Amino acid sequence: MSTPHHHSQHTLALTNCQSNENVKEVIGAFQRTSDLPCETWADVTGTLMLVSNYEHCLLEDSDWVVLAAGFCYRYQGAFGGQSELGAERLSFAQTVLRYCRGTNSFLEEDLARRLRRCSGHFSLHIIRKGILDDNGRVIASPRLWVFNDPFGFMPVYFARASDADENAYILTSSIDCIKPLIEIDGNQPQLDWDIVAEYLVFGTTLGGKNTGSQHLFDRTMYKNISNLGPGCYFKSPIEGDTKVVRRYVQCYGALEEKLHEERCPPAKNKSTIYSQTNPSSRPRSIRGVQVAPTTKSPPMRYSKHSPKRPDTEVMFQFIKDCVEEARSYIHHVALTGGGDTRLLLACLLALQAESGDAGFTSDLVFQTHSQQSTDLLIARHLAKLFKLKHTRVTPLERSAANLHNTAPLRRKRSRLACFSRKSDEVEYSLHGRFGTEFLGCLCFYKSPLDVRGFDEIEQLRCDAEKWFTVIFGSAAESLQNPVDTLMERYEQLEQDKGAVEGMDAAYAFQLQLYTRCNLSDIYGGLRKGSWFSIPSTQFTRNQITPFLDNRLLHYMLNLTEAEKHEPYELYGKLYQSGVIPQMMLEVPSNNKLLTLHTQIPRAVKKSESRVRVKMPCFNVQDNAELRDRFQAVFWNGAKAFSNAHSSASIDPKEVSTDSRTEICALTSRVGPEAACRLSERLESFMLFCNRDNK
Repeated sequence: MSTPHHHSQHTLALTNCQSNENVKEVIGAFQRTSDLPCETWADVTGTLMLVSNYEHCLLEDSDWVVLAAGFCYRYQGAFGGQSELGAERLSFAQTVLRYCRGTNSFLEEDLARRLRRCSGHFSLHIIRKGILDDNGRVIASPRLWVFNDPFGFMPVYFARASDADENAYILTSSIDCIKPLIEIDGNQPQLDWDIVAEYLVFGTTLGGKNTGSQHLFDRTMYKNISNLGPGCYFKSPIEGDTKVVRRYVQCYGALEEKLHEERCPPAKNKSTIYSQTNPSSRPRSIRGVQVAPTTKSPPMRYSKHSPKRPDTEVMFQFIKDCVEEARSYIHHVALTGGGDTRLLLACLLALQAESGDAGFTSDLVFQTHSQQSTDLLIARHLAKLFKLKHTRVTPLERSAANLHNTAPLRRKRSRLACFSRKSDEVEYSLHGRFGTEFLGCLCFYKSPLDVRGFDEIEQLRCDAEKWFTVIFGSAAESLQNPVDTLMERYEQLEQDKGAVEGMDAAYAFQLQLYTRCNLSDIYGGLRKGSWFSIPSTQFTRNQITPFLDNRLLHYMLNLTEAEKHEPYELYGKLYQSGVIPQMMLEVPSNNKLLTLHTQIPRAVKKSESRVRVKMPCFNVQDNAELRDRFQAVFWNGAKAFSNAHSSASIDPKEVSTDSRTEICALTSRVGPEAACRLSERLESFMLFCNRDNK
């Protein structure tokens, strides 16, 4: 059964901004987030405006307006009542509008209780309309509520839009839309140097210190622009009420119910999955793919205290539920030689077997990026084996000139690319992003800041504070110490751990870094064109991943550190638990860690075609303002590094033998390895600044 979408990709809300001269520029910036027509709604009082970058997303009746963005599921059980409208299932926005219409008085607590049971990445805007009398005078002002999802995946950036009016705010999922409203004398918005310091010292932003004991918001790289905290909502202020941001979850990771204790029924008719293809036609070899010798699984690190066996069937069911609900939206599915997309395919095949509908996967197009040739060969083999439609997709070019509109930021999409050619329907794709990081527990090992407790933070303090001083010199005294900010964030998670018994605070910290930070060095950061360098942009694309299902994450947060310590050990148990078709286990995979923990043959991965991101120019005249913010030994040393070492990664061994004065001066202060890392971060930071001028 198809589901009407009514989900925007980006949203914009303006309150009491009618007197601001830059409002037109803000709306113009918002319209540039897509080549598609935008939809605008304005209250009769002229004090409130909502904009969606897709049509037919703003739903209203005589009293209420609702706008939803992103992808929300499991909302039907949360809101209860009739789930169908005629022959169609109600969308999330329709469901919320019906809920508002059926309430005599809007109760934030009741809505919050329902949203805590919803899953996915989404934001929700609700407006109670204003009222004018016969003479056009305002007798009831409009009210606005803006919620994000319980884990805060969907960004909701907000800022005061006027110093003169404390009720003037702008809220949007696109941070670039806020800039015209807070520009000073035509200049770019000011950088928040506390947040810049966090990135340069740690390789990731943390959101600033003193953001409230409840983590109500994160500060961004721009001064006076914040991102709504996880499980929080904005409420338009009324006279005498200055508290505009509130929290609707008890703490990070807390849901309305103990979902990790739910036991889902096992998948039905597993045998039909295995019998779809003749067993004699299951080759283990693929032309052009070399299979490595079989390697024994590594011994468990916790052999004396073996972790309990996780309920892999329940974990698979959580992922499958998301895939099932996403099926009515998606047109494309990612398929590679790794483990994440193979698990998605297993879910689709299981759902096809349960439904008895042979056409369940026939309408989908499975896509593989051609940058990695082994991925392409394995994906083609899987597609042939399971009779799937498959296509090769050219990867987006990674260059400084188009970094803003392509990788790793969201690509502007044309009508042809974004809509189905057969109907005016927004196209979504299903992908396996975040599976390796959170189900495979690789988040710790690929993180720029792998700290798992207060002791490790204290061990890091000496080096981090030295780097902080070398970067900023005497100016460091006027900035927040990044180590103190890190300590405060961990203290917040430890407090949440007390409320959610058994929560793994270290895992929760990485979950926040991978999904909420403003700039990060995950997988090499911006200078290597990493999709994870600006994590918040992952959620403003029309892409759905089941690996951020609320119940799955809640389950993972409550597993002990021992159960998540060995990368891919948990993933391997899931693969070997009987939920994956046997023939799929016989097809080689190029994920080395997955093959170590399963019986899957390991494909030798061919070298990836590398596309170099053009580095920023350290032109003294153009960057005089930035240069003056840093200590000369850091700026000059990093500039020399950039000019001398053009490879994607700077090798500390080469640096230690470099006799140039500027390089020697920096390495003598922090050592060769730290000098390389800090120089690479300055390059990524310069790229981040330069993208504003493209």
